[in-house]
Amino acid sequence: PLLADVLAAGKIGVEHLQAVAGGAARVPAAVLAGHDHTLRNLAPHARPSEMRRAAAKIQACHDEESVAAVARHVHDSRYLSLARTFGGAYHLDGLLDPEAGASLVTALDALMAPRGAEDTRTPAQRRADALTELTGLGLASGKLPDLGGTAPGSPSWSASPAPRAPRTRTIQPQPQAQPRARARPGQRQAWPGRGQAARTCCAACCPTWPGRPPAPGPAAAWLPPPWTAGSG
Repeated sequence: PLLADVLAAGKIGVEHLQAVAGGAARVPAAVLAGHDHTLRNLAPHARPSEMRRAAAKIQACHDEESVAAVARHVHDSRYLSLARTFGGAYHLDGLLDPEAGASLVTALDALMAPRGAEDTRTPAQRRADALTELTGLGLASGKLPDLGGTAPGSPSWSASPAPRAPRTRTIQPQPQAQPRARARPGQRQAWPGRGQAARTCCAACCPTWPGRPPAPGPAAAWLPPPWTAGSG
């Protein structure tokens, strides 16, 4: 807008505006407006070629800032997820910045070459095997930090978790009920009277019943011996 006012005042020509538009073609209008005062003060004293060089400088600064912003965004967006799935397999997913990605590609390319004509693995399979071999080399180097007090790759280190001890359960034997004595041949089994049956039931169910033995047991253990005919 300020350059348009200078053009309207007749201090510059259309060539000045065209030079700025060509030199800063990829600069957003909002960003270019921030340099409007500088361009307005320079335009009346500069040739169109000089205006183009000034606009190109603005373009270069904008490109450098944009690349740095994109690089920060890519770096901040990095992630790596490793999830265990069915059958004990692992699913790998992630995003690396350009430097980390280039390092990984270089290392994998050195390990994923086909191993002769009999190697029928696909490139994806060879890449997966190369990653496994790469991690094995890192573990075997002995230069990784300790994990739980043990350096990964040492003889006492294992990638598999220690198996859990099986649970044991102790079953206490239950006291056996005493069998009821059978009546002798020629004798008829007699059932207890009403009062005796009530005392037997309460002794079996109520822990505070008077006269109950201190050691608990099945209700059948507290039944009195059988009565026989003629025993009273």
